[in-house]
Amino acid sequence: MYFLKKFPFILAILVLVGFQIQASQSKASSAQAQPEELLTTKRPTQEYRASFTSAELYRMYCASCHGENLSGNLPSYPSLKDIKQRLSRIEVREVLENGRDRMASFLHLSQEERDAIVAFLFDEGLKKVELSSAELGQRIFQSNCTSCHRASVTDPRPPNVMCCEPAPLAGATRRFTREEFFRILKTGVCYMPSYTHFTSDEGEALYAFTKTLEGKGEPARPTMGETCPMVRMVSMGMEHPSEHPGGRMRTEEHPREGKEEEHPSPKKPTLTKESLAKAIGDYVQKETTLRGGFFMVYDPVAKKTLLLTLVKVHEDRLSPLGNGVYFACADFKTADNHIYDLDFIMKESKSGLEVNEITIHKEEGKARYTWIEENGIWKRQYAQ
Repeated sequence: MYFLKKFPFILAILVLVGFQIQASQSKASSAQAQPEELLTTKRPTQEYRASFTSAELYRMYCASCHGENLSGNLPSYPSLKDIKQRLSRIEVREVLENGRDRMASFLHLSQEERDAIVAFLFDEGLKKVELSSAELGQRIFQSNCTSCHRASVTDPRPPNVMCCEPAPLAGATRRFTREEFFRILKTGVCYMPSYTHFTSDEGEALYAFTKTLEGKGEPARPTMGETCPMVRMVSMGMEHPSEHPGGRMRTEEHPREGKEEEHPSPKKPTLTKESLAKAIGDYVQKETTLRGGFFMVYDPVAKKTLLLTLVKVHEDRLSPLGNGVYFACADFKTADNHIYDLDFIMKESKSGLEVNEITIHKEEGKARYTWIEENGIWKRQYAQ
């Protein structure tokens, strides 16, 4: 009788406990099913202040070169996994303040931010730093973008330009739509890495800061950012040049000058093949000297930077394409004698020939693309 009197009360307790267990299991299952980025605390896109841990600061400021797992990106960027065995805390602080080799100074970060990154590298626990969204966008821009891009045309040449220099970012938010901007940021292009390790709010902060550069030293004429086929294809979500609108096409291994009516206001070539060959040789020599003895080109297929030396310039393939634009190609080799054929697109300027594009055409004699003339414009047709 006693049990029967107490049964409703016991039953209620059992039901409540059962619901608690089910709810806990449901939450755990939901957390396991969600991708990591959905678990990131969402912050408002308007002006705000928020705290960031030392691990988040490292990811935002350092991971694009040294990797999210500190494994580096050799030969350009060393691993930081064994940093405690190689450098003292004081030496790491000095590198952050003064830069080293291809790494620029990080004095644009506050002392508190630099100390937090050092603490992260030396496993001293997670420190927190508070930043406004405007500060966050500026820090991300200076820590990542300015290693390869000038902010404005008047800024000095960035330290990590490997071959042809990308466009200054002043006015990038006018030259590219918002959708294109974020697509390039997510995908990466040429030797620009992908920034998928940014949260959506970090990307928004970067976009907002880049937008403040409009009208502050924008390029006066089209730059590589507008003319490079790879940049335009990525920004438009295309994989191959053949996805552009169709038309009359002509396919060749290398581009050459078309008929005069196929190009608007073409100019007669003012440079001989000999002067073109010398210009390419001088350019390669200058870049090789700047890069410590190697000509550096990023290979988007192998996803690594190639360290090359010049073998020869193909003088028989040097061609004027009209409007002061010239084509050249040359063979390079790695230290283990792996041969690469690189294509160069150059344009005449007041100071001489400027190299606008460099692409890897062949690896060990195997072509990655052919050239297609479509309505008077040469485009690359990549192998499927």
